[in-house]
Formats: sequence, C-alpha cells, structure tokens
Amino acid sequence: MSGRASWREINARLANGSSSRSGRVEVFHRGSWGAVCGKEWDIRDADVVCRMLGYPGALNAYQDARYRSGKGRVRLGDVQCNGNEENLAFCPYKDYSVCSQSGEAGVKCRSVSDSIQPRIPYRLSGGNSRSEGRVEVYHDRKWGTICDRGWDLIDAGIFCRMLAYAGARATPKYGQGSGPIWLSDVKCIGTEDSLFRCENAGWGNVDNCDHSNDAGAECYYD
Repeated sequence: MSGRASWREINARLANGSSSRSGRVEVFHRGSWGAVCGKEWDIRDADVVCRMLGYPGALNAYQDARYRSGKGRVRLGDVQCNGNEENLAFCPYKDYSVCSQSGEAGVKCRSVSDSIQPRIPYRLSGGNSRSEGRVEVYHDRKWGTICDRGWDLIDAGIFCRMLAYAGARATPKYGQGSGPIWLSDVKCIGTEDSLFRCENAGWGNVDNCDHSNDAGAECYYD
C-alpha cells in the first residue's frame, strides 16, 4: 500500500539511542513495533517524528542504520514529509516489508536548549569578491576556520544561503587562514537553515587538520 494517511495515526518511538532524544525510528502498526526504511529519509521527516515525541525538532536524520537494525519487520519507507505535518500519517510514504537498499532510519532530536541557538557570526574572507572566500566563524571571541575534511557543495550551499545567496557553485581554496580551526567533518543534509545545525565533530575537535585544509565557498545569486 502507498499513499497519504492510510493509517489514521502513527505512533512512534526511538530505540537503541544513547539518550531519549536519539535512536532508530520505530512505528506501531497491527499490534507490533517495526522500523522505518532509511530510503528517502531526511531532516524534514525527522522533524515530524521529533515533534511527535515532544521535542522542538530534529538535529540530524540518519539513513544508515546508525542505531543498529531492529528485530521487528520494517513497517514503512519512502517517507517524504514537508516537515510541518503533525504526524507521519499525513506524509506520503509506502508500506514496506524489507529494506534492502538502505539502512533503517534514525534521528537525533533537539532539546529545548538546542532550539535556542546563540547567533554565531560568520563570513567569507580572502576571496576576490564578496561572494567567495575562505569560510570563517567567530567562536569563543576568536575568528577561525573550518577544516575541509568532508566539506562539499551541500555544506557550502548551506553556508552561502546563510549569507543570502542562492547557493554554492564550488568549494575552492582561498589560502590559509589564521587563528583556531573551529569545526571539522561537517555533514549537512541540505535542508538545514544553518551550518551550525549540521552534523559535525564538535567545536575544536579537529584532529589532523591544519590551515592548508581551510574550507572555502564560491556563492552565487539566482
């Protein structure tokens, strides 16, 4: 079966997480709990699940069985929420029995304190125009850079949109910065409203990065 709201309401829970805010997404159907296939799963779907569970939204959405596969059958997949639905039942999805091409979906939900995010200054530096340069952020009273380990067009696109551009055209180098290297292993999905909501290694956790690895972005207008 496929479509929208073929179940009147979907109950959800998180399993195998390190806290109550994270884990494998499981849904209750026909008397038992089962997983959600990670195929097509993204931050908008995760937002809906987290709000169903009383959290303000999601920090991360995972497609890769990060929280280990469950013992029950897979219940649904190809979930495609807009992100503002009150329940997964109101999102397009398909009933699944197996999840052969992707891992089971997982989420990490935001706490109330996560949702009240302090403003972090950011800029492009060292480019030939205002729309390009080395990515720099201001943290702990110091300007610093971001390591380009894992940095790609999706990450650069999020940063460019934060600066009111349409997106990123490329991720070239713009010379070596100075000061601390603040972030590394940034991994955005592409729907985040801020680079600082993307998965990363944490402030200052930048092992084996130096300023030859400073991330850059070339932004563009529509």
